[in-house]
Amino acid sequence: MPSSDDRRRRGSAFGLSIDSGVALPGQRTDAGAGGSERPLAIEVGPAARLDERRVGERIFELHDAGALAHAIERTDGGYRFLVRGAGLYELSGDGRLVRTSPVTGSSRAWRRYLIGQVLPFAAVLQGLEVLHASAVEIGGRVVAISGPSGLGKSTLALLLHDGGAGFVTDDVLAVELRGGRVVAHPGLGLAKVRRPAGEGFAEVRRAVRTIEEPLPLGTFCLLERAAGDELE
Repeated sequence: MPSSDDRRRRGSAFGLSIDSGVALPGQRTDAGAGGSERPLAIEVGPAARLDERRVGERIFELHDAGALAHAIERTDGGYRFLVRGAGLYELSGDGRLVRTSPVTGSSRAWRRYLIGQVLPFAAVLQGLEVLHASAVEIGGRVVAISGPSGLGKSTLALLLHDGGAGFVTDDVLAVELRGGRVVAHPGLGLAKVRRPAGEGFAEVRRAVRTIEEPLPLGTFCLLERAAGDELE
């Protein structure tokens, strides 16, 4: 179970000003308050036993081997996420408060779902658009890279960063219209890396330093799988 203490962690990600009772991997605590008008508090409760009974209108569910693995419900207070192997998450309807209870031994999975699904959902509720994209900064403007999962968005963004581009986000990009132009917000300082492992690949997370403030979106690249093995 994730540890939590009386020391609050404050920082910005996805256009949100986050005040968290638990450390989030890759969260910059020295970042500017670019999302200060969109506060989000994260409260962590004791370990949960997942109760699969419906508590509201179920708007999404996924079953695995005949058992419920993932569900999202709309409740009187907002939204409830139930994720097998991770925990319970309750998000207020205005996107300003997350209450979560992890299942025992789920530290990595619990944080991964919180970062990859719940925080972007909160950003949408607070007026941002969220895209499935990685992004870097080149020449003061953001280059977004989108496409189907497994096609190399994260790898390309990380290679560009290693070549000198500023790192913006991996996999989740929050944008908004500001002053007549689209600006992109930095995410968390984590990038997916796939490394050879046995006969396949293992996915690990690499810590990177993100840009500090939102920047104009300059280019949006959509990756598509080529017919052959050549890069087009």
